[in-house]
Amino acid sequence: MKRTRELALKVLNLQSCHALWIAAVSLALAGCGADHAQFSQTSSTTSQTSVQISAATSGGNGDYYGGKPSPGMYQRFDANSAIENLRVTENSAQILKLDTVTGKTIVIPIDLHAIEFAAYLPGRLGVGHGLYTNKSLLANEGATEAWCRKPGSTSQSGYDVVVEKTDRDTLYRARFSQSIVAKGAYVGERTTTVEQVAQDRNSGDRVRYRARGFELEIRFETFNSVSGKFQGRLRFDQDAQVDTATECRVGGALDNQLPMQ
Repeated sequence: MKRTRELALKVLNLQSCHALWIAAVSLALAGCGADHAQFSQTSSTTSQTSVQISAATSGGNGDYYGGKPSPGMYQRFDANSAIENLRVTENSAQILKLDTVTGKTIVIPIDLHAIEFAAYLPGRLGVGHGLYTNKSLLANEGATEAWCRKPGSTSQSGYDVVVEKTDRDTLYRARFSQSIVAKGAYVGERTTTVEQVAQDRNSGDRVRYRARGFELEIRFETFNSVSGKFQGRLRFDQDAQVDTATECRVGGALDNQLPMQ
């Protein structure tokens, strides 16, 4: 009888240990689920701004094949319509313009190395004085009216900011994308969208885009005919205070600020 009681106690102890082990595993899994939910929450959208975090890829922060613009068809706009097409392949690029006198298309070859492209917000190109938007973006995001970059930005450090016209006549949308560095290593990029941005061109010598916590100013008198860019200033409060000089390309309704080419 005594030995039978001892065996029963051992079985109960084993069952208790097994129950504790199951509880510990369940708690650990619940903890992992809580971490995932917290990450999802930090990437959620609000009525004012939305934040999206992208992981690093082998291509490197928006670069195509380590430094080439992505192949495709791009368009340059004035205030009313598309005025030029830019066709990019893996090995070549051409600007396609309509000759208003003959009605024929003029093809102008472009060196791929002469094309500047947005490393953090792909789909925007700069050639000469022009600003071009990839046709795949036009339906969803609209034509880019301004594209600015912090001087000295690379594919691994820095940021881009773009302003797009929305369906509402007086409102714009801004996208701000920057590199994320942890312990000295690049790990990805964070893109923030700012809605309900107002445009101010009342002063005539500059344009300002403003929303709560966001302001981008571009000064027209600073145009550089060699680079095709204007000087500007970006002030932005999102996770960290940004107040920096920028170099900007313009298009759309601002295309008339460019000198005749």
